[in-house]
Amino acid sequence: RRHSFPTRRSSDLERESLIDRFKKNKFKILVSTDLAGRGLDVEGIRLVINYDCPKTIETYVHRAGRTGRAGKQGTAVTFLTSADEGIFYDLVTYMRTNHQTIPAELENHPLANVRQRPEKTEEEKGQVAPTQFEGGLVRASGHFG
Repeated sequence: RRHSFPTRRSSDLERESLIDRFKKNKFKILVSTDLAGRGLDVEGIRLVINYDCPKTIETYVHRAGRTGRAGKQGTAVTFLTSADEGIFYDLVTYMRTNHQTIPAELENHPLANVRQRPEKTEEEKGQVAPTQFEGGLVRASGHFG
């Protein structure tokens, strides 16, 4: 059976209807943007897949926090590319703090151990050697939030 998913173009009524049907188990998978993530409190979500990595650790924790509610275990899977290097340090720090398994490709990446400032000057940009990150996957299980 085919279902829609909430987007920025969805009306509030459409979005609320889809989320309500998801909460009532009318369908098992909800594909969404961050628009459905905020304020979405559904019991029993066991898996969140971040196809696009959040740009901030706060958003990552919020998305991952859709799982592992009320003391239950949950899993968050996040796809990473070189475009996500700005969150590597915070992501590794968060995962270490919460005793998560960190994939070696992420943990050993040069930017995973250096806090990045949000904006660099043009001069600073020229001083940073480009990194090679082929992409990867972060899988975190446990209690989030």
